[in-house]
Amino acid sequence: MQDVVLARYFIEERNQERKAKDFKKAEETRAFLKSAGIELMDGKDGTT
Repeated sequence: MQDVVLARYFIEERNQERKAKDFKKAEETRAFLKSAGIELMDGKDGTT
């Protein structure tokens, strides 16, 4: 359960970074999530 909460926190953090156009930080967060086994895909309809 704690892992899910942390994953959601970092996903939301990345969303906020992208909204703020801090793409460098957003990519760092994406890399961190990927190292934890969570791969995010950005597309025209948002992130999945």
